[in-house]
Amino acid sequence: MRSKVAYVNDKEKLMPSSPVMPVLPNRVMVLLRFVSEVMGATVDSTKKDETLCINITKPN
Repeated sequence: MRSKVAYVNDKEKLMPSSPVMPVLPNRVMVLLRFVSEVMGATVDSTKKDETLCINITKPN
């Protein structure tokens, strides 16, 4: 069973979904929103013309 728990600066954080680990290539995929937010960025996503636009900015 895959875990939804991530450790950020020794603190436990719950991810919305567990990482995806495809067989090839040897990589782990995590949600971009989760990684961005734990790094201090704010994420704004809107659906426009059937395209998902994500704007990532650092807070002032």
